[in-house]
Formats: sequence, C-alpha cells, structure tokens
Amino acid sequence: MKQRMAIFLAVLTFAAVIGALYAVFLTSGGRSPATDEHAIAFMNGAPIEAEELQLFTRPGGSLNAISHPQGNGNEDAMRDVMKAKLVQLEAVSRGLLADSSYAAFVKEWELENQRRSQALQRGEVIYGPKQYALRAYYDYRQSLLFQSVKNIWSQQRLTLTESALLAFYDRHKETLARKQDRITLYKLMAPNEQRIREWQSQLDDGATFMELFDAAGAESGAAAIERIDPGNYREISKYRSGLYDLATRMREGEVSDLWMENQTYMILLCAEREASGYLPFAEVREEVVNRYRDAAFETYLEGLLRNAEVRYTSRYEALAAATARQGG
Repeated sequence: MKQRMAIFLAVLTFAAVIGALYAVFLTSGGRSPATDEHAIAFMNGAPIEAEELQLFTRPGGSLNAISHPQGNGNEDAMRDVMKAKLVQLEAVSRGLLADSSYAAFVKEWELENQRRSQALQRGEVIYGPKQYALRAYYDYRQSLLFQSVKNIWSQQRLTLTESALLAFYDRHKETLARKQDRITLYKLMAPNEQRIREWQSQLDDGATFMELFDAAGAESGAAAIERIDPGNYREISKYRSGLYDLATRMREGEVSDLWMENQTYMILLCAEREASGYLPFAEVREEVVNRYRDAAFETYLEGLLRNAEVRYTSRYEALAAATARQGG
C-alpha cells in the first residue's frame, strides 16, 4: 500500500510539473506542428520530427541511421524513436502529458532552463544541473514518462499471480537469482608490460601458467592469489569493477590477456570456478516482481508498435535519399 501511494504521488507530481510547463507554453504562443512540413512520419496520427529522430542516431552524424524503412540502416533509430513516441502517446492518453510533439518538448526544455536560471538569480537552491543540455533533458523526461506510464499501466492492466511470478523466476534464474560463483584467480604481476609479454611468450612455447606462477613466487610481488566469493563480491564489483567483470567472464582454466590494475600489469588464470547455486524465490521476490512488470510492459509496447499505423512523409524520403548519396 505504501509503495502504491508513493507511486501515485510521484505520478501526480510529474503530471503537475508537466502541466504547469505546458500551460506556460500555451500562453507564450507555442504551437505543435502537425503537418508534413515538420514531420518525417506520422504514427497513429502523431508527428515524428527529424530532430527527434536525430537524438537516436549513432554518434558522428545526424543522418547516419536514416534510410528507407525497408533498408537496413534505419531500423534501430526509427524503432527507438517510435517506441519513445508510443510512451509519449500513452502519457497523453493517461493525462500525464498534454502534447506529444517534439516542438512541445523543446519549448518545455527552454522553459525549464529559464525556470532554473530565474531560481538561481533569486538565490534559491535547485537540484540537478544549472542548465539542462537538450539530450540530457530529453532522456530525463522520457525516463519519467516511461516509469509513470508503466506504473499506471501495471496497476490498471497487470494481474500478478504467484504462479506467474514463480514461472518467471524459473525462466530467468540465471540473471535474477544466481549466487556469486566462488572464483579463484592466480595472478602474475609486473611493473612493466615487457615482463608480462615474456611470460606470455613462455606460455606460447608450452610452459604452463602454474609453472610460471611457482617460479615467480621467488620474485617479490610477482605472484598472488585472489578469491571472489559471495562474501566479498559486492565490494570488489563496486570498487574494482574492471577486475570483477573480467573474472566473471573467464572460464575455469582460462588465462587472460594483458590486464592492468592500479598501474600494475598482470595476466590471470581462472584456476577454480565453483557455482554457488541460486537464491530462493522468497529472497528475490521483489526483484522478480519488478522485472516481471518491466517485461510485461515491454511486451505491451511491442504489441503497440506492431499494430501502429505509420505513414512516412516526403521529408523522410528526402533525408533517406540524402543519406544514401552520402554513403554512396
């Protein structure tokens, strides 16, 4: 009950902020484009503008991901902007957003930065950046919209049963409930890369890692053993995330490539890897519920996307043709 009340209050707060900004937007003469002049496509009647699509393209060029809908260069960016637009339309239908157009978003972003500037001039405390970059504000706003719509949809449309949650837990044990494996790492370390390369050359010539490890034991600080287990993995993953990620990817008996940590060069052998089993459903139930809701909402959005009515405009075709010429 407390969680639902917190979600309800968060949604109300978000709706109030967006509503206030939109009211200022209307009184300041803002308008929402709804013609082919501004749109590259219409989805369920709502315009998608080139500027919004560009937020989803690959770094290095605003037109990199634009091509004909049946081509293979555009699917990721266009699919992403369509899913974002569907969330915005869902927010409109639930009273969280008054206008799903990109022009309305830009105006909202300008007003938010204006509000922050005025607050700072009055000596008031503001949270977050002094001024939002456009992409940062888009991501922030879209994340709030997504969470708010998902929470409302979950309360209205999603039925949670223990049998469904248990089945989801069984299907996703590896990511939801797997305990930390017990991993034993043998490390050969040196202050320079050359010594590591010498060891690697010896391995290539047929020496075993343990032979090198035993021989290096006579060198101060050249050989060490490190263990990762359920008791220490959280600290290691937090403060030495690079090493932790490397260790969790290694198979038993595998030797790493050159690795560096704290100005020390090393190669590592995953000498032992013992599976620790899975956490029981009761211990991860809350996480199962959250992941189940996420998956169900994603399925809902995918269904909306499959059934959406999309009409591409001449402006989209012009951009696609321009990109084809750039690539060719």
